[in-house]
Amino acid sequence: MLRSTTPIDRSTISAVVHQLEADGLLRRSRGKAGYGMGRPEDVLNIEPDAGLLLGFAELPSRRIRIVVAGLDGAMRATLDSNASRHSLELEIRSLLPELLQRAGAIGTTVRGAGLLLSGPQAARDEVLAASLIDSATVNNLEDRLGCPVKVATEIQGYTLAERYEGSASGLNNFIYVHTDELVRGALFLDGRLHQGLAGMTDRFGHVVVEPHGRMTDAGARGALNAYASRVAILERLSEFGRHYRNLDDAGAAASNNDALVKTVLAETGSYLGVALANAINLLDIGNVILGGDLARLSAHLMPAIHDMILRDVVGPLGREAIVRPSQLDTDPLSSGALALAMESFLPLS
Repeated sequence: MLRSTTPIDRSTISAVVHQLEADGLLRRSRGKAGYGMGRPEDVLNIEPDAGLLLGFAELPSRRIRIVVAGLDGAMRATLDSNASRHSLELEIRSLLPELLQRAGAIGTTVRGAGLLLSGPQAARDEVLAASLIDSATVNNLEDRLGCPVKVATEIQGYTLAERYEGSASGLNNFIYVHTDELVRGALFLDGRLHQGLAGMTDRFGHVVVEPHGRMTDAGARGALNAYASRVAILERLSEFGRHYRNLDDAGAAASNNDALVKTVLAETGSYLGVALANAINLLDIGNVILGGDLARLSAHLMPAIHDMILRDVVGPLGREAIVRPSQLDTDPLSSGALALAMESFLPLS
């Protein structure tokens, strides 16, 4: 079964499995007999108590939330610390005992850690940083924890979480698009997260969808951020006398058949569809996951998105493309950080 879901060759899979069994991290059992000939395939299960995963997620306050899980990904403890990305390596020594006690796992080995950071955003920062955090800080954190630490943007973390436990489970190629203050995205290609030149691949909102259209805060004319970001949608509704505190209220109005709100959201879906059609044509990928505000508004966006994809995507992929809303829980930051920790422990590819 593993051979059919990973590009890794058979001998490498066998060596990795035997090493994990020797380390007490995998449990092997005989599968049920099927209708075919030959011996049933063995079933491999991770031993959830054979180690811990640590997820570090940077909150909007720039403080770090720390999440502890077993190797099965089941969350055991959470702590919203006062540490920042720059002080975490110094404070983790005092924070870790409290966390392990909360998790009932004192003395258990930490096998992998993920550090999920808010990436620099062009609409707010004049200069985009080349990296999220310096390598010396990551190396020191690895030394203190005694395990590998993987670093990614929050959007990349959400993407991994979708692949491990969300709407993209089992997919080796998909596009993830997420809206909050900006429209951002990530790519999962050939079984792995695409990092890009500088590890920053979340600028989907800069795709131009209306050449002579609205200006964004970053000075780009007609970019998707001017039509599908949280602020852009709320401002567009305000122009028509619909003043909402958040997009959940706007979605509720659309569900109650407010024709004007439904029209604005359909317009938003059309612009998203144009951008997604371009991405699908370029990458030849037919699976798209909508996260953040887009997931909550998906019922009102999907018809227009599908219309634009059907109109603009060349060939049968326009009919076959599948757009799904995220199915992550109410704390996607923690899910993303743990998915990143799992990736540092057992990479998908």
